[in-house]
Amino acid sequence: MARNETDREDLFDEFRSARVKWEFVDQRHNSQIVAGIRHDERLSIYFSADPCYHFDAENRLMRAFVDGKLLRTHGTFLAQLHRIRTEQETVLQRRDIEGDELKELLGDVHTDLKRFGESLAQNQLTVSRSSHETSDLGLLEGRLESILKHPIALAPAFPTRRK
Repeated sequence: MARNETDREDLFDEFRSARVKWEFVDQRHNSQIVAGIRHDERLSIYFSADPCYHFDAENRLMRAFVDGKLLRTHGTFLAQLHRIRTEQETVLQRRDIEGDELKELLGDVHTDLKRFGESLAQNQLTVSRSSHETSDLGLLEGRLESILKHPIALAPAFPTRRK
């Protein structure tokens, strides 16, 4: 783990794994949003650096970064990971999020995505950059619509190296 972390300066430029990506400017809130779809159809949406959400090809939440903490799916719950640094060591603290807390968090994800989708539909966002001249926003809008049809679902747990 790096000792010193910095905020990403250019999320759009750093998002090289996307086959198609967009950078939006929201003048009302003086903010940027970066969204992209990878070759394996995973979708990522960065509301600045925090929060950000990552979905698999079936529109299930795989990972998120919220309030400075990484959230990772374990199929039926999320593990919240937080780095605690001292001069001597770095410790990764884990806390499981489930039950009512999970429902509330997934509700917040749904709300963020719904606002984003509505802003897109109402032309309240300006595309400042895109990966292709003909990057069709319909692709992104379709994914958002599919995600928002149902409560946010969790992707299956990531495979681990431990046995």
